[in-house]
Amino acid sequence: METDASFVNMDNEQFSTRALQDKMQAYGNVAGITGVRVSPHTFRYTMAKFYILNGGDPFTLRRILGHASLKIVDYYVDLFSSDIKQHKKFSPVENMKKIL
Repeated sequence: METDASFVNMDNEQFSTRALQDKMQAYGNVAGITGVRVSPHTFRYTMAKFYILNGGDPFTLRRILGHASLKIVDYYVDLFSSDIKQHKKFSPVENMKKIL
């Protein structure tokens, strides 16, 4: 049986949002993750952060996240701008210019 759902149970039925949230939280507990909420939103946020930090462009990120405008993506870029500055400070590529 085909489905468009990303997460299904043993009967190939789509997980409810709440069931998925509960499963993720339980997996986080089993993994011993503390000090951060383990949730679909946290995974989405973390993916967005690392996408930007690894040089991804905000236009593509907007499409990946399904946002209609760049407003929220701009928020992510502004939020991580200090991390990006740190990356540039320690980036081997950026520092190669100083050596050569």
